[in-house]
Amino acid sequence: MSRGSRKLGVVVSNASPLDFLAKIGRLDILKAFTDKVIIPKQVYAEIVERAAAQGFPSANVLQREVDGGWIEMMEPPDDDLMLQLSRVRGIHLGEAQAIRLAKAEGIKMILMDDRLGADLAEVEGLQPMGTLALLIHACVENYVDFSEFMECLSKLEAMGFWLRPTVRERAAKTVRDELTKQGREKETFT
Repeated sequence: MSRGSRKLGVVVSNASPLDFLAKIGRLDILKAFTDKVIIPKQVYAEIVERAAAQGFPSANVLQREVDGGWIEMMEPPDDDLMLQLSRVRGIHLGEAQAIRLAKAEGIKMILMDDRLGADLAEVEGLQPMGTLALLIHACVENYVDFSEFMECLSKLEAMGFWLRPTVRERAAKTVRDELTKQGREKETFT
């Protein structure tokens, strides 16, 4: 399999994609498609500090990536705009800081699972991508095969990732259709 052929470059991330990929042992997927992941202080507090205090092994995995430099913590600009927007729009502070940081750094791609946060990111001119979209990308780009894709979905759900059955079915159909276009339809019959 080719490994990460269509790169996303440097991205800003909210907590959820990093946390869930670490919990299922598949940060390699994100690493294959990104040069660096930048997170705001609030996200670091969620995925490392709070997770470590609660005894989650994913905290150690993510801290190693921070120590190694692939994940970089940055302070978003000190203004009240995103805090005010988060209150009005009902998004979490980590999401607001991630959006603010992406805009300040001129980074278009933002990893975020929360629909309200992703909608606000779009309004702000960013390109949100959630964990599910990243997994679809990884399969379509031949980093994981169809059975690995489906296994990732099952593991995510087991870890508490909320995925409506219709969304899961639509994601599987999207991947099957794309693999068929690529002549890789045999992968979907495993």
